[in-house]
Amino acid sequence: GGKMIDSGRNNFADFNRALWAMAFAASGLGQAALFAGDAAKASAAINSIAKTLKETTRIMGEPWENGGIADKKSGAVTVRALSDSTVANGQGNLSKVNFAYPTRKAAKVFNQINLSIPAGKVVAIVGSSGSGKSTVIQMLMRYYDPVSYKETKQGDGFDIKVVIDDGKLDSSSGLVSIDAKDVRETDIRWLRRNMGYVGQEPVLFNDTIYNNIALGKESCTKEEIEKAARQANAYDFIMKMEDGFNTNVGLAGSKVSGGQKQRIAIARALIGDPKILLLDEATSALDNESEKVVQASLDKIIKESGGNRTTIIVAHRLSTIMNADVICVLDNDGDGSEVAEMGTHDELIAKGGKYHALVQAFEGN
Repeated sequence: GGKMIDSGRNNFADFNRALWAMAFAASGLGQAALFAGDAAKASAAINSIAKTLKETTRIMGEPWENGGIADKKSGAVTVRALSDSTVANGQGNLSKVNFAYPTRKAAKVFNQINLSIPAGKVVAIVGSSGSGKSTVIQMLMRYYDPVSYKETKQGDGFDIKVVIDDGKLDSSSGLVSIDAKDVRETDIRWLRRNMGYVGQEPVLFNDTIYNNIALGKESCTKEEIEKAARQANAYDFIMKMEDGFNTNVGLAGSKVSGGQKQRIAIARALIGDPKILLLDEATSALDNESEKVVQASLDKIIKESGGNRTTIIVAHRLSTIMNADVICVLDNDGDGSEVAEMGTHDELIAKGGKYHALVQAFEGN
């Protein structure tokens, strides 16, 4: 550069501009190099997301007609036509069901489990952590299908290989049914329209209370939304808010308390007047005061149903389950859960078995 200036082929201003351009370019390249590793990770993440977006769910692709009626065959599944659009009774049943999660195939959750849930009753499911309490609810809603177990010879012993059921009505995997209808033969939309679900951490969208409740039914009126809010003991606190039902709950319900969020979720579950209400640890994440309010709402809902709705409760807290019509105790001995005991609170306490031990452990804590 100095020689070019000295010879008159360039001037100092151009030389200075070139020097600064090189400096900025080098700085930019250095900073870009720092993100090279992140770019590789981002590329892998994008490929993974693209693969997921291309996935199609088998059960939603089945040839259903409106109203839960189907008249074709889907693979090896012969679809049974349903004569009406409501669950007749709300009876649930797991018969000789085998199950393991796809990500943990070697760990049996259920091994030939049999569980009968009577229609119109309040059924509490209890057991130690990992016994499959929430899995019962997930299978009734058909988030998962039963699986088949196969034993393959490995050296001197046997290695259990879990084969995930592909939707065929394989008798070796067991049967999950609602009102004696195999859920794999039932329109999934029809099935879930007749179920209301409230989990431990309900999902509220960054929208109004009105719209969050309305998500529980395909088409609903203002009167239905207000009725559901009253049933859930949510109406009064909603009306005390400045914007009432038009109040935005914030991202993931961040603008309302835990108890309020849970009651909004309960209202959403009730607006479709489901024949089966599923409560999966619905109060376990709340503080004592909020739990009392939400539990009072649930007790009111159960009482008002008058035996016209089946309520399935998964819970750890004694206060939530002791008044159930039937208490089912699940126990996993390492080879998959089974129903260890069934009965009322008083019957199981008198029996002095696993339920009695769970109650003693709860009271000790």
